[in-house]
Amino acid sequence: MSVKADLKFNHFTIGHLRIDPLKFWGSGGTDFSQLYLPLEILLRPIEIDERDKNTNEKLYRHFTLINLWIDMYFCPASLETFISQTITRPILDRSKDWDSQLQLSLPISMASLNHIEKNRYGDIELKFRFEYFFASHPKRAREAINVPDPRILDFYSNNSDMRVSIPKSHWVEKILPSLGWGEINLLKSRHLNKLSQKFTKRH
Repeated sequence: MSVKADLKFNHFTIGHLRIDPLKFWGSGGTDFSQLYLPLEILLRPIEIDERDKNTNEKLYRHFTLINLWIDMYFCPASLETFISQTITRPILDRSKDWDSQLQLSLPISMASLNHIEKNRYGDIELKFRFEYFFASHPKRAREAINVPDPRILDFYSNNSDMRVSIPKSHWVEKILPSLGWGEINLLKSRHLNKLSQKFTKRH
């Protein structure tokens, strides 16, 4: 089931960010571990309480999403640990309703992965903080916003938080192996066996 966070302009909702926990996947093994997730972005014009003086049509304001910063935290119970960060620069149509899906990649170190596994109980609980920078454009009638308008009124920034729970089965069976977690445990086991053999020989 997807999780949603709102994109806000003052008290207006101008769009949404949406993530499906079951679509997370990993890659890179122990050399270059990356956590991948598809991020759905929905951006909408907002209706304002004004009408065109000539046509009496309702007026709308539209926006361009310019930058999106993403911080990921591991947060079981009251504990919150920063894990990774990435930045993306969406290319959005300035004029009309806009839906898109970005493939985000977040580097994840073996130290962070080890910390997660030591403190995880069942499902993995993550928090994403999205900081976004966007431009607003002049108000126009609904029909007119389908025509690109390069004029910019102002720039704004805001942030939204989203909590995502990845089911234990998906995390353990699909993601951990691709991040090299099985290789780490195997290396640890071999190392411990060697230490045990040395200790046995000495005694």
